[in-house]
Amino acid sequence: MFGGYDISWVSELQRIATAYKEGDYDTALQIFTPLAEKGDMVAQFNLGKTYRKGTGVPKDYKAAVK
Repeated sequence: MFGGYDISWVSELQRIATAYKEGDYDTALQIFTPLAEKGDMVAQFNLGKTYRKGTGVPKDYKAAVK
């Protein structure tokens, strides 16, 4: 189901989903950001969406593209 992702990543994904659902965007960003910086493309995509939509952060199209 999750391809090449190990269980720890799936656990992080669940934490992110829960944080978003509860409106705790700071926690979601704290999890997504280091994963994105390490090159995780799912985290990069979702972090980009976060900045594009301005979900818990100011809208920032340059950060979204980055």
